[in-house]
Amino acid sequence: MSESKGKSERKRISVACDSCFAKKIKCDDAVPQCNWCMHHDLQCTFTRKSLTKVKKPPKDRNHSSTRVKRPRTENAPYNCLRGRNDISSPGVGIGAYYEPIRDDRGLQPLLGEWYFAGIKLGGVSRHNGIPFFSDEGLQWVESRCGVNTNLDRFARFFHSWGTKPRSISDPPRPLEDQMYSQLPDREIIEAFLTSFQSSARYQIFPLVKPSLFIETIKYAYQRPQHPFKSLSAVSCVYAFAAFVTVIGLQNNDLPAISGKNCAKEAQRLLSKVLQTPATLDALQTVLMLTAFRLLSGDLSSADILLAIAVRLIFQLGGNQLRSSDAAFVLRDYHYAREERDQVRTLFWVCYTMDKCIFLRTGRCPSIHDDDCDLTLPSNHTGKISEAGSEREETTDSCVLLFPCDLRLSMLVSSIYRELYSIRGFRKTDAEILMTIRKLDHDLEDWRMSISSQRWTLPSASDSSSTRMVDTRSLMNRLEYHQCMDIIHQASSRCKSWSEDNSGMSKGIESSLALAVEASRSSLLYLNLVQGTLDEQNFWFAMFYPISAIMTIFCYILLKPQDPRAPNDLHLLNKVPVLIQAALAHHSNSTEPDNIQFVETLVEDLSHLAKSAIARGGS
Repeated sequence: MSESKGKSERKRISVACDSCFAKKIKCDDAVPQCNWCMHHDLQCTFTRKSLTKVKKPPKDRNHSSTRVKRPRTENAPYNCLRGRNDISSPGVGIGAYYEPIRDDRGLQPLLGEWYFAGIKLGGVSRHNGIPFFSDEGLQWVESRCGVNTNLDRFARFFHSWGTKPRSISDPPRPLEDQMYSQLPDREIIEAFLTSFQSSARYQIFPLVKPSLFIETIKYAYQRPQHPFKSLSAVSCVYAFAAFVTVIGLQNNDLPAISGKNCAKEAQRLLSKVLQTPATLDALQTVLMLTAFRLLSGDLSSADILLAIAVRLIFQLGGNQLRSSDAAFVLRDYHYAREERDQVRTLFWVCYTMDKCIFLRTGRCPSIHDDDCDLTLPSNHTGKISEAGSEREETTDSCVLLFPCDLRLSMLVSSIYRELYSIRGFRKTDAEILMTIRKLDHDLEDWRMSISSQRWTLPSASDSSSTRMVDTRSLMNRLEYHQCMDIIHQASSRCKSWSEDNSGMSKGIESSLALAVEASRSSLLYLNLVQGTLDEQNFWFAMFYPISAIMTIFCYILLKPQDPRAPNDLHLLNKVPVLIQAALAHHSNSTEPDNIQFVETLVEDLSHLAKSAIARGGS
């Protein structure tokens, strides 16, 4: 019998003793000594630490706790941006900025959220660029104004206005040969062209060049052997007919035509035109439709059409200072240089419209400066009189004004890039304030550069051309105030609004004050020129008072005890007459409820602001 027999067994954690483990031999686990230790006169010890293995939980991809803790890669960009709270949309002019919004199904972000002085108030309508209050924003309004009988109507109104798209027009009829019979008489179109060429409107909207458009008219009415040339020309004539109605060229000397019907026909043909190689006529068609929609207040359609125009511009080389004549082989060689210059002119029209829509909707521009040669044309009147200033040569001897000053449009592009692009989103509070100071300085430099050009007030006794030029000067002034507003409203996304940082708070509060002052200036200026603007230009200017009243309304609610609050309220009460007069002339080209919108908006804002002042912010 082995000596180990009869010995009591013991329970121990380790399988082998220290000596057997070191020798890597099997231990017989005998007590008090194993066989190896007994024959070698060694102490049999078990001092090693236990290597007990921890059982891993089962792998279950559907386990709820695992799913909650595991970061999702598709959410990472939005989580990063949400944590920074700094994505902004200046379209409303009051510091609205984009923070990702998700619906209950976790879909992609929708539109930007609207902030004022660090307070989240709502969103921006994708249909019209008008801000609307969310439930959280309405709660803030109620907290500042108290229980108010107008609050429920105010909430319902903003929800319906901000989320309702424009009504869908009648479905287009199929393309057919009857399209030629629908064209206005050729004599009418030629009369409109003559009137357009001799007016100041041509300097502001040089969307067609008369010497070239005469050829387009010929192609449209003579039906040449090249079908796609004829189709493009017909759509261009339709677009021109629509465009001249919205800029107010119709008078007693010229027959009346339906701009809305002509625009519908041009857009119907456009689907076929865009399937052919890019041409000047196609580009002019799209841009005239863009101008028609923009001046009619249809920002959503104008935005889409402008994006198409930008692609055509790039295909034709209009973003370059010198493009090849090879892009213009569809006409006689004699017109190639003129066509090239006209495409370059249309590039600048496109550029200014692009920045205008950015200011109104907050969406990113379609044209990026890095992709373009921004040498100013020699016939641009808004230039700085510097001897060394580089100018682009052009065959057009007419002095061009464009819808907005080109250098101011470039500054708007810088505002987007430095404050509202993804790069701008990532800036710290200190970087934001530093950028604001720089852009404010650049804006002031621009203002001083045109000090020799009078910012005059149009007079009812002025001629039509003089009033048109003065109107453009007025638009530049309103654009200047709007730029001042959105530059300084970028401070609304600074985290210092909710942090105890007295040094930083002074900077962002002063920026907010400048933004509000710019809004006051816009309303005061519009009141001064009331009744002197041409009716066809007033819708284009209407954006500015809407933006300004929202800024001033929010500032009254934020600081109802401010000594200027009663004056601000009085300024709000002046707006209805100002805007209703403009919309009355556009009732056929805009949504039917626009006038009701303005009346309801200003009435409710005034009542709520008055309640806030009465409560004193308590």
